[in-house]
Amino acid sequence: MGYAAPELTVAVRTGDTAAAERAAMLKKPPDFLITTPESLYLLLTADRPREMLRSATTVIVDEIHAVAGNKRGSHLALTLERLVQEHPRRVAVAEKDLASADAACEEARAMLKMTSLDVEKAVATIIEGHAVHVDVGEVNGRIFLNNSSLGLYPSIVHKREQKQKLGQGKWPAFVWATFGVMRRYPFLDVRLNADGKQFSSRTPFVFIGNNEYEMESFDIGGRSRLDAGRLSLYFSHRTGRLGLLGLGVRALLRRLHQAEDFVRLTTTEVLIETKRSRVRVSTDGEVNMIRPPLRYRTLPGALRVIVPKPATLK
Repeated sequence: MGYAAPELTVAVRTGDTAAAERAAMLKKPPDFLITTPESLYLLLTADRPREMLRSATTVIVDEIHAVAGNKRGSHLALTLERLVQEHPRRVAVAEKDLASADAACEEARAMLKMTSLDVEKAVATIIEGHAVHVDVGEVNGRIFLNNSSLGLYPSIVHKREQKQKLGQGKWPAFVWATFGVMRRYPFLDVRLNADGKQFSSRTPFVFIGNNEYEMESFDIGGRSRLDAGRLSLYFSHRTGRLGLLGLGVRALLRRLHQAEDFVRLTTTEVLIETKRSRVRVSTDGEVNMIRPPLRYRTLPGALRVIVPKPATLK
């Protein structure tokens, strides 16, 4: 027709995306953005990324069968609903073996009926359910729903991102990054102030959770409450590689509380100081360089969610 083909840009936004790439997207939004349910949620809950999504016209959900019957699918459904509420959009469900979006939607509906997900109950929850408020954590203005950490984990993620840029796959990059970081085994010299208690420590890691995490047995990573209005703080003193392995064994045997070099407590605020001008900090898997001091605090009841209506006793 004599018209030059437009130059279209494509970007990928996941928990593995480097900070520089995320910043570039905000300055110049891509024509096509490929992301994950979790990263889409984070984009919608931050001011600048949310502005980037305002120009979106179509959302295509691929491989919906992989998440439709589990909690991840429910989380995605709520995220898409929030996206639609921001601005009306067309949401299509695409399956690679189907010829059209309409056929994909029909397939999705049929698939939903065959899964454990009760669509009617889900709709009833939205209509009849009641709102509850859960806590979120904050560090220097950055929000996290699950946890934040310093030390080994952010370093491993940073190294993995570097290797992925060189063409390595995610898991090979993760293995080599872990090996490299554990071989070097960097320590952090930190000063911590929590609940009026002060600590000075040379540690390989500091972990801060939104409410208290289970750290022993096979329930590691679980939380009994999301509304206690507390942060959980975990770190170790001068623990080497073998000592770190020993902590893992103690955790599985429910003896972590007996470890003299392991500190665990709950608080509402944590102040972390270090002599470094900037430190890598992960928040829900996202790694950023932040200038200390790091000021952690809990924001009780800051997130409003809809849950099923409580059953009434007859």
